[in-house]
Amino acid sequence: MAARPRPSRASVRPCPTAEWQDFVSDEPTDLPEGTEAEIVVEDAFADMDPQEHAEFLKELDASCDEADAGELIDAADVLAKLRTQG
Repeated sequence: MAARPRPSRASVRPCPTAEWQDFVSDEPTDLPEGTEAEIVVEDAFADMDPQEHAEFLKELDASCDEADAGELIDAADVLAKLRTQG
């Protein structure tokens, strides 16, 4: 398995750019069909204090180490096991 690039502090913060043809909301809206709107993703780190954010980055780094060492468990395997435990 190839080593994965380490996320830097800058790359951990989500700032994707994307364009969608259609967006369907599960909340009622008064917007007429065809209205153009900007979609803003909530900052997942906004509620973290500096210590919590540092701990998160440390855990993320440890997770990358586990991935590099091939020590991750496939999510499909975990879900299958959970389904059998019912």
